[in-house]
Amino acid sequence: METDEIREELIFAAQEAALAERFGIPAEALVPLLFSLCYGGATGATPRRVSPPYRP
Repeated sequence: METDEIREELIFAAQEAALAERFGIPAEALVPLLFSLCYGGATGATPRRVSPPYRP
């Protein structure tokens, strides 16, 4: 890794930590939270329609 790449990685990590602190969440939870918001849930499962209960 070049010095500039390391510097960019450190800057990104610091910005990520600051953003997590701003929202009051642990830094390691930020990326999963963003993916959850972006892709519609932590499991990544597509919502499916629930059919009504069977009534004879």
